[in-house]
Amino acid sequence: MVVMVVLVEVQGEVQEQVVVRPGEDALLSCGTVWGEAGTSCTWRSPDNSTCTFHPDGLTQCRAAGNVLLGDQATGLCQIRVANPTEGQNGVWGCSVGSVEGSVSEGEVALWVAREPEVEWSDSAPGVTVLLVAGEAWTTGCQAIGTRPGGRLVFQWAQEDRAGLASSDPVVTLSVDEEGPGILDIEQSLEVEPELAMDNRTLHCTFLQAGPGGEVAAGTTSRRIAVRALAMAEGTTAEWFASSGSNLTVVVEVVAHPPPTAAVWAVGGVEVEVPTAHEATDRRGHYLATPLLQVGAYTFQAALTITNVSAADTLHSHSLRIHQGQSPGEGLEHRFEVRVDQEPAEGPGEKSASLVIVIVIVVIIILVVVIVSIMMVVYAKKNSLWCYASSTRPYVNPDTVEKKEPLVQHHPYGRPSAI
Repeated sequence: MVVMVVLVEVQGEVQEQVVVRPGEDALLSCGTVWGEAGTSCTWRSPDNSTCTFHPDGLTQCRAAGNVLLGDQATGLCQIRVANPTEGQNGVWGCSVGSVEGSVSEGEVALWVAREPEVEWSDSAPGVTVLLVAGEAWTTGCQAIGTRPGGRLVFQWAQEDRAGLASSDPVVTLSVDEEGPGILDIEQSLEVEPELAMDNRTLHCTFLQAGPGGEVAAGTTSRRIAVRALAMAEGTTAEWFASSGSNLTVVVEVVAHPPPTAAVWAVGGVEVEVPTAHEATDRRGHYLATPLLQVGAYTFQAALTITNVSAADTLHSHSLRIHQGQSPGEGLEHRFEVRVDQEPAEGPGEKSASLVIVIVIVVIIILVVVIVSIMMVVYAKKNSLWCYASSTRPYVNPDTVEKKEPLVQHHPYGRPSAI
């Protein structure tokens, strides 16, 4: 297989790179037309050997026998490097000399691909990683000794081919003794474990840049095991009952793998649960039922306290869920029994009640205002109450005050002297 990259003429810059697999030939082209009499095509390899070609001269480089002049019909300063050696990795420089003595130069990088070692960078032992549901887990993967660079992709086996979101790659250079262009690349991945991930395989694949695009150049895998043991959401630590009634305490847990046992304890005395559906302790006051699976990962335990009394408030109550073979593997839930008491409203409940009361008061005020306005409008239109018509003529008090006082006259027309 032959790979060719045409070089643009810009002095001192690596314009492109050529990547070949071991055993492949590389075709390097300097984008300058040549071929006239007096012109020359010179290539300088990374190991400082120089190959100069003329239009009518030799087609094989004396300093490097695997470097041959390319197709002159293209009019380009072109060479073919057959099966490049380790010393020929790196930046090649080309120059084309004209008859007038001017020189055009450029550079191109040639890399012989080297597959890296792909491995997990965290310290998790073995091929299976044990995770706890809900507890974030960060892992890392690295490609050691790659040439050229690339990127790491995390994905589940046969699923999510687009890959899981990961951090930006961290690229570091290896020691010079390993050869030119050797890189170490590392990326990390943060996972929020879910029970659905249990028993799945996580792959880390390094995609290396190649001549035709990215190619897989190494994969490492690990098995994921997810475990869970926690109280279900909404589990309460207080149970309320009336004197003389029966109280059933129901506790749910989320567990994977399934729990092996559920042990109730009252006042330090265990309430045993045999294989029968119900069992009583020696006092006959407590009834316990075996664990019951009510969901894919949800299990339910129940304890009935018969004929509840105030004495039950003096005892400590607990439930311990066992999981696994070790005595320390388990979960304990403590709760209290309240007799003849009402559950106290929590801050959220009080706030909700206050909001409801305010809303009701505002609605009542609005209704009263609206009804009052409607009644006034109706009364005014229908001349009711203070707007009704009266038969008594209306006398303006201002007019009455302005009238002259009445004068008494004598019967003969003269005013009386009295």
